[in-house]
Amino acid sequence: MFAEYLKSEGIIKETTTPYTPQSNGVVEQANRTIMERERCMLDGAGHLKKYWALAVSVAVYLQNNTPTRSGVGKTAYVSRHGRKPFLRHLSVLECLAFVHVPKAKRKNQDYRGTPGIIVAYSISTKQYILYNP
Repeated sequence: MFAEYLKSEGIIKETTTPYTPQSNGVVEQANRTIMERERCMLDGAGHLKKYWALAVSVAVYLQNNTPTRSGVGKTAYVSRHGRKPFLRHLSVLECLAFVHVPKAKRKNQDYRGTPGIIVAYSISTKQYILYNP
């Protein structure tokens, strides 16, 4: 089933020799770059290592929307979808944001928003993932 999907997308599946990561240098370098960005984000934000998955998600999201030399100045997103991505939703991680509290969930004198800290971007929607301290 997965092999059929790859074939329908024009993707050629190639395997590497087990236990020899050096034979797949391009992928190893990409993984190293993503993990270095993840560590920088966590160090810069003063976060605990338990948020590593969110930081990796943000690193990959930004990587897919950054032009590359192999794509002749195109991003992975443009190469795949044929159009530029909408990126106006990007914000500085670790900044203060307020989550709207629907009228049905608040009383008359309650605040209309509750504070949170942006820790990642949603991949499927143009929303933020917030940490509520």
